[in-house]
Amino acid sequence: MRYLLLLSIAFLFACEPKVYFEKAQPKELKALTEIPTDFRGIYIFASDSSIVRANNDVIAIDSYFEYETRLSNAQESESCKIANGGIYLRGAKKCIPYESIDEDIVRAKIYSIDTIFTFNKYNVAKLYKDKLFLSYRDKEGRWVVNALTPLKSGSFLWELIDIPDRVHTIESISPSYRRVMKSDSTFFYIVDPDLKGFQKILDREYMTYCDTLHPFIIN
Repeated sequence: MRYLLLLSIAFLFACEPKVYFEKAQPKELKALTEIPTDFRGIYIFASDSSIVRANNDVIAIDSYFEYETRLSNAQESESCKIANGGIYLRGAKKCIPYESIDEDIVRAKIYSIDTIFTFNKYNVAKLYKDKLFLSYRDKEGRWVVNALTPLKSGSFLWELIDIPDRVHTIESISPSYRRVMKSDSTFFYIVDPDLKGFQKILDREYMTYCDTLHPFIIN
């Protein structure tokens, strides 16, 4: 199978921090109940041109997946038959139509909407100064924090708060922290800064660039 194009939320998984948070950040501020008006709209990720839609209660990506395969290698299911014009995608658990390129090569396309933020106990949004902070709780209970920063051009930077995993740096930001051993005997840190400590993170620019969102403009 030959993959032609994959636009998805992979950028989020590529942006993993070295240090996690104990709580959604900034912890002293009240959580929002909707996305602020200034952050809503339709945008394009600079990295792969995928479409991002932000409304009052969700941020989502329009994903597009296209591939070519030999007809002899295409998969079927009981309700999805090649003879009826469909190819079964086991990973997506979907039957999608295909188009023939030649006698044995077919091309299939799939579109989906991937939610990257929605309000629940695992996703928390807070507004601090000019930035929208999106906190995500993982299955271990650790919080990862991303920041959306508006630019004068109308675009937004999508960044990850990424504190260096050095003890003296961590202690200068958050005297309250934990060191946790992983299964491979390495460690990661979980910090619990107050607002003053959180501001130090911003002042020191402990941020990793993930992507840029440009406004989607139709001329």
